[in-house]
Amino acid sequence: ALDLQAQFEILPEPGEAGWLGSDSDVSVVIGGGAAGRRVLWIFADTFITKYDRSNQSRVLDCMDMARSTLALVECTEERCIGRPQFFWQRDKAGAIVSFFEPPADKKADDELLWPLAGIASREGNSVLLLASRVNGFMNVVGTSVIVLKDVAQVEDPRHWQYTTYDV
Repeated sequence: ALDLQAQFEILPEPGEAGWLGSDSDVSVVIGGGAAGRRVLWIFADTFITKYDRSNQSRVLDCMDMARSTLALVECTEERCIGRPQFFWQRDKAGAIVSFFEPPADKKADDELLWPLAGIASREGNSVLLLASRVNGFMNVVGTSVIVLKDVAQVEDPRHWQYTTYDV
């Protein structure tokens, strides 16, 4: 198990903020990458902060929480062959924001999206995610589908286009 733990070590470099945990995840196999196959992990509430190695703890005074983030791991048919790369979005001012956000009108009403489940197309080029729309503390106000297209052709997920639909 130690080799598996080393493969998935995620602590950021000293002085840098990075992905340091989330409260739920969904994973699907998609196309793309060097081997033509990747695992896409989608996370809900995520801690993004620095790591204090001397105390072995998150640095709380600079912590951000994105409501959704994701990671990609290169894979072959038999196994994953690298460490996960974590991704989140930034707004125009450079602040960390959720990877998936609701349409502007719902965001104006303080709604957010929590991804819950997902499925990829057979060829791994498109992904459907099911997400709860949440307003306030744990107040679920609806469900949305997030549709991602061309994920196998666009390597950097921060450039993926997605559409949301209320269901």
